[in-house]
Amino acid sequence: MPGRNSNFLSSAFQLSITKKTFEIASFLVEFVCLFVDSQTMPFVLHPLRHMETPEPRKNHVPFSPTKKRTAQYMRREGKSLADIAAELNVSISSVSRNLRNLGRSQDFYASTRRSGRPHVLTADELQKIRQGIESGDYPDASAAHRALVPHVDVTTVRRALREMGLYGRRRRAVPVLTAEHAYQRLNWALKQQHWWRAKRQSVVCSDECRVEMEGNNGPQYCRRPKNTAFLPEHAKPKTAYGGGGIMISGFITCNGVGRLHRVDGKVNAHAYTSILDECLLPTISDAGLDPNAVIFQQDGARSHTAKWTQNWLASHNINTMPWPPHSPDMNIIEHVWATLKHRVKMRNPRPKNLDELWEMVEWEWYHISDEEIAHLYNSIPHRIAAVIKADGWYTEY
Repeated sequence: MPGRNSNFLSSAFQLSITKKTFEIASFLVEFVCLFVDSQTMPFVLHPLRHMETPEPRKNHVPFSPTKKRTAQYMRREGKSLADIAAELNVSISSVSRNLRNLGRSQDFYASTRRSGRPHVLTADELQKIRQGIESGDYPDASAAHRALVPHVDVTTVRRALREMGLYGRRRRAVPVLTAEHAYQRLNWALKQQHWWRAKRQSVVCSDECRVEMEGNNGPQYCRRPKNTAFLPEHAKPKTAYGGGGIMISGFITCNGVGRLHRVDGKVNAHAYTSILDECLLPTISDAGLDPNAVIFQQDGARSHTAKWTQNWLASHNINTMPWPPHSPDMNIIEHVWATLKHRVKMRNPRPKNLDELWEMVEWEWYHISDEEIAHLYNSIPHRIAAVIKADGWYTEY
């Protein structure tokens, strides 16, 4: 330890002497400048040239094809590595390494071999994975991993797919569509794209919906410490058979929500016409619409298309709108149901029985603003345009 300390002090002393020497030399140069002209100055400064700061070393960079060709030509002409480096304004080591990588091949465009870990997946395997995912043969990374590259880890496949721009996303729930369904939807949209703008003020929309006691049947998330999953504040109570629910039938117009009906039992043609008697006709009257000019929109449920229902509509001079199959994205009342369920779900405390649930649903229904309904009516031309753009297939609605 004493020897190490003495060496350190000696080095520090030498560094201090060198610094002092440089300061003294700089002072002498400034003093001499007062008496020496500019032509003699380079000879005076010559002894101090070794004290100038050296130029930074240039890092090695791969040569372009033109530089490779130039370096090889100059080398064959007998030029030294230093001359080539000075001509190309690069370091000598860069010239040496690029010429060595070039080797005997004359391919100036070949990429140089790089250090580092080689890729686990080959280009052919990556192409097969991409084609399988994009074609739908493999629904996710795990399926592609099992079928194509089981010798690598599944995280490698997921990372490769992310680098391709194929990210894992939750599948959207959509109705089942066939080519015939898409054809009918497209024809319907082409016929309605101009008609709807002029007649939407007279359209009355309707649909049925079921509201559950427990609200959201999907997974619920919470923030909790480890090993506290089964504490009451972190668990999700579950009632046998879902706790039950109620079926409701609602009507809307361009002026806002209409009547809401609680359905008891199954909805057949006779029950459906009773609902129309109790809710459709009062909704038309409340909105101040002309019953003979109203256009009634309903989906293709059996109770809606039954002969008994058609006779009831004809007897009341109510015209119906033709509706394409499997098209909930065109029915704006579906968004009203989503809003209604969300608001009921956010109610606290939760309903204790079906009667309390009906009271909550009824209260929330009649507090949906007219502006929200008007916004949905204004969105129908955009929905029709989306169906046309998708050639009758799925839309974002």
